[in-house]
Amino acid sequence: MYSKNFLSKAVKVDEIVTLCSTFYAIDALATSIVPSQIARPKLSEYEYRQDQTNQINRMHTDSFILYCFHAFTGLKIILICNKTNKDGVNCLKNIYEVYADFVQKDPAYTLNQPIKNKKFDYEILRILGEL
Repeated sequence: MYSKNFLSKAVKVDEIVTLCSTFYAIDALATSIVPSQIARPKLSEYEYRQDQTNQINRMHTDSFILYCFHAFTGLKIILICNKTNKDGVNCLKNIYEVYADFVQKDPAYTLNQPIKNKKFDYEILRILGEL
């Protein structure tokens, strides 16, 4: 788990965990209710792409936009932005590349543990333009 707050308002970790777990449950429900013949179009044996027809990739509310990137490994990266941000999808792809480079290749990192990597922090700040 990795959480970074760029707001001046403090957000409790419990609120972040609640929001993420709620989104995870909604996404799991959406995935399960889409018929399999619609959700999984037939691909040739050489075609390799991520099927996102039955996943929630973006959720708009009155106060924010929630973007979600679904990796092939099952990892979900969630980005919550204000309503003026329109480039969340590209930002998530860049974050996933940084995650693959600096977290997954880190021999000290254990799966399902909080991410504490200074290079990863620096790259996230660079991607989000906060540095």
